[in-house]
Order: sequence, then C-alpha cells, then structure tokens
Amino acid sequence: MIHTVTDLLHIPLMFPSILNVSLHAITESDESNNIPVVRVPSVYGFSFKAPASSLLDGLSADERTNVKIYQTTGPAVAYVTSVVIPRGKSTVNVTDPSKGSMGLGSGSGFLVEDDGYIITNYHVIQRAWRMNAMGRELGEALFPSFLYGEDASSQFSNLPKTIKSFGMKTRNRLDRPRAQVLVRINSSTEYTQADIVDVIPELDAAVLKISIPAGSSLNVLPLGSSSDLLVGQSVVAIGNPFGLEGSLTTGIVSALNREVTGIAGNQIRNCIQTDAAINPGNSGGPLLDSQGKVIGINTMIISTSGSNAGIGFAVPIDTVRAATNGIISTHRVANNVRPAQGLLGIGLCSTKMKESLVMAAGKDIEFPGVLISSVKVGSAADLIGMKGLGLNGDEVTIGDRIVAIGGSYVNGLDEITDDFQRRVAGEVVNLTLEDMDGKRRIVETRLA
Repeated sequence: MIHTVTDLLHIPLMFPSILNVSLHAITESDESNNIPVVRVPSVYGFSFKAPASSLLDGLSADERTNVKIYQTTGPAVAYVTSVVIPRGKSTVNVTDPSKGSMGLGSGSGFLVEDDGYIITNYHVIQRAWRMNAMGRELGEALFPSFLYGEDASSQFSNLPKTIKSFGMKTRNRLDRPRAQVLVRINSSTEYTQADIVDVIPELDAAVLKISIPAGSSLNVLPLGSSSDLLVGQSVVAIGNPFGLEGSLTTGIVSALNREVTGIAGNQIRNCIQTDAAINPGNSGGPLLDSQGKVIGINTMIISTSGSNAGIGFAVPIDTVRAATNGIISTHRVANNVRPAQGLLGIGLCSTKMKESLVMAAGKDIEFPGVLISSVKVGSAADLIGMKGLGLNGDEVTIGDRIVAIGGSYVNGLDEITDDFQRRVAGEVVNLTLEDMDGKRRIVETRLA
C-alpha cells in the first residue's frame, strides 16, 4: 500500500502510563472504551557497568564505540514520569508511584549539570505543568494577592479577619501542586521528585531540577554542537521506548535543517532527521554523536503505525542550550545557589559568519579564536577597549578575536559560552585578544 502525505502522522514521543494498542492511544491513555491494552512492566536491574575485557574481544570498532557510549552516558539518562498527587496528600509514593496515583505520561531526559538540572521535552511533562499552573491561575483569579496575601494593599486592610483567613487558606490550597514529576536515573529502583524549573513550548523543551544529597555526585552528559553535523555520520539514541528503560539504538544523520511542527504549533527549525529507532517513550532523551556528546533532543517521529518507521527528529542542542542555560542560571540566582551571572557585554560571530568574513578579508580560514561581533557601550568589554565588527564605507571591518580565557585557548563559540555561564558578577577575568593583523594583547576586566 502506498501512503499519501495525509496518511502520515507527526507523533510526539511521550509514552502514556498505559500503552493502548490503538494509534489514538499513543498520545493519551483510554481504558473507558474497552480498548485492548498491553501493560509494559518497568525494567529494573540493567547496568551501565563496564563489561569484562574478554567480552569485548572480537567486537568491531563500531560495536566497541557503542558499548563505550552506553557505559559512559547511560547513567546520565533519566526516566521521566508524572502522576496526579492523590487527594489529601502532598506527595506520592516514590517507590511505586502507580499506587494510588493516576499516571500522566512518561518519557526520557538527561542530566546536564551535576547539581541536578535535567533537560527533557515539554510535552513529556505538559500535563503536570498545566495542572499545577491552572491551580495557581485560578487561585490568583478568585483570591488575588492584593486582597488576601501578606502584601495586601492597605485599602483592603479592614476586611474582616474571617474573610481574609478564608481567602488565604483557599488560595493556599489552590496553589498546592496537583501533579508531581518523578525521575529515575542510573538504573535506580526508586524515583526522585523533580521540580519543573521552566518550560519552553516553542522548542518543546523543559528544565527539571532534582535535589542532590550532600557529598554525592552525578554523571552529566557533555553537550556537543549541532552546527557542524554531516549527513551520514553515526548517531546513538538512548531512552525509554514503551517504558523499557536504558534502551540504546543506533543510526545516522539522515538529513539536516528540517522544520517540524512543535507542541506549541510553531515551526522548530534546523531539526536533525535520523533513522535511529526512536519510539513513544524516547521523548526528551539524547541523540548522541560517536563521541557520546549530545547533539539533539529526540522529540518526534513520522509514522503511519505509531511506531518507528525510520524517520525521527531531534531538536538541535545548540538551540536548546542557548535557552536552557539562561533558565538554569536564573534559577540558581533566585535560589541563592550562586550570585548573578557575570556579563562581559559582547556579541560573538557564529563559525559560519567567521569563515565568511575571514575569507572575504583574504585570511586563512583556520584563523584561530572567536570573532567579536559587537560591544555594548559602557560594558566591561567596552571599558577595556574590545572591538567588534565595524563598517568602513561598504566594507565590514573585523575587530578583535578572543583567543584564550585565563590562559586556556578557545576556538569555538560554545567554549566561550559555556565558560561565561559559570562566571559570576564581580569576577575578574583575563582574556587574550588578537586583532586582524595578528597582534595579541592580554586584558583584564571585572564582569558586571
């Protein structure tokens, strides 16, 4: 049978708490219509430990690479699920949340920071997010803060105490979470509660946060770059298809720069197309390159059956990282985990822009460093004389390049971005700059 374009379904990869056989049930669970169901038990006991060296004997180079990627990155991949908090309770059973709690769906995620920040798809936790948001919004609409809160306006200070007490108590009940997100990592048999830090529906992305016991450490996934991928290069997907945790599949980059319609209805650009087998439950899991670095977040498939047909899509990690880094930094500051992020006050050229400008100037394309595109007036960078791109008539003039930070050489936009994400306001930083003539200078400035 030949399927027309209208037969194809763009399917987000969230896995319902109960998998229905029907195609309709891939995005929502429904036992009310007597639809046959297949129950997939949770899988415990799998391990990311390195196998005995004798087991590697005779394996091909590709097989050894896949085994190594699984061992090193698997512990940082999370099983993400969300459930309704039972009435009258403030939390759920973290050993078996299915007891007394209705499931809202599950998927995958991965740790990006060792203090407990996890990235997943928005549609994996969308129901939990909306349930909790609706309670807060209803509470504010019926019992606004300016009437009943601690910061109530003075003009309402004469309200009877019984009315104010009723309003505040009801508001507090409405503000309580109605749903809870839980994660399980590193083949653990027990769930950890996760807070939804923020969501980015336009990128189908969300940031979660779990608490880390003092003295403990977590594996995190290194983030690669999605801007220099090639069609045909090998990729690996790790996630929890159909609730089968810790599953690895392999494939290649099938195409680049695809546009897919996201959960918010907008077009997500520059998506990565892959033939690595991804299915419902893989949502939010990492797409990795052959070095085990994240290049995308698995989010959607095109299929006529609801299962993998060899056409899957991942949101590029460069796009997601730019948005989630700010969310994580802001959350840390708001929770007094760290001071405000330090600001240098510059814009940077992308790799492609740098190559175009350098070639136009007749220079070697391997010119080291990262070009500065702009410098904000009055910023820390401006005060020490850093120069960005300029105009001389119709020609673009090239200013400074950042060659090293604190004595460590940098040659990529991601390296600089990641470095400054960790720096705080008031911190002094040393930069090695080089102009277009190759003259280097070392400058020092205090970040704003």
